[in-house]
Amino acid sequence: MVTSNTSSSDSGLCVYCGEPATTEDHVPPKNLFPSNTTGILKVPACLSCNRGSSKDDEFFRGILVNDDRIYQNSEASEIVAAYERSLRRPQAIGLHITMMKMKKRFPLISPTGLIYGEGTVIKTDFVRERKVLERITKGLFFHEFQRPHPPNNSINAFSSKHMQGRKDRLDTVLELLSFMKPANKKGANPEIFKYGFGVAEDNADGTFWVLTFYNKIPFFIYSTPPAPQGE
Repeated sequence: MVTSNTSSSDSGLCVYCGEPATTEDHVPPKNLFPSNTTGILKVPACLSCNRGSSKDDEFFRGILVNDDRIYQNSEASEIVAAYERSLRRPQAIGLHITMMKMKKRFPLISPTGLIYGEGTVIKTDFVRERKVLERITKGLFFHEFQRPHPPNNSINAFSSKHMQGRKDRLDTVLELLSFMKPANKKGANPEIFKYGFGVAEDNADGTFWVLTFYNKIPFFIYSTPPAPQGE
């Protein structure tokens, strides 16, 4: 969502591209929250980065709404209704048909890594979802550490469905979760969105994030600094 009451001097630099910030961006996107939600984080952003993300934000909401786990959260009903209203627009017909074709069954895995059933999700190449998750991570990094996300870091994002048949990846996530300090688990509205993070002991630029939407749909993000020269 774009706001115009913030000047460049007030906001500093855009947390996404480093250009002068003229707006504020909601983290996560505001369309993932009920309309009466307060306390959504905002970070300085330029107009181009803010406006340029709207279609990806809409796509990401569609991915979450078409995940069975969202219906286990009564507070998410407004988000589902808003998404269904958006499908009535003529320009949304193609996207809706595409998503219906991509629905797949997969094991449901909790934020702690436990398999507790089977559900339906939209199976995509994850490119657009990753773009949204990367932007959220950069916003949260700025909020937590009051500095831009390290520009040379690589960001690797994946969902619980990517752990299917990957015990090595699941074990790594569980190990990192065990080191996450209670003070680093946060959320203004934890039924809608909450996050936790850990910082590498040997490099403050290295972080691990767990983003959980609607108390049931987790994503896992690594932000990894480049290896020192000579390694």
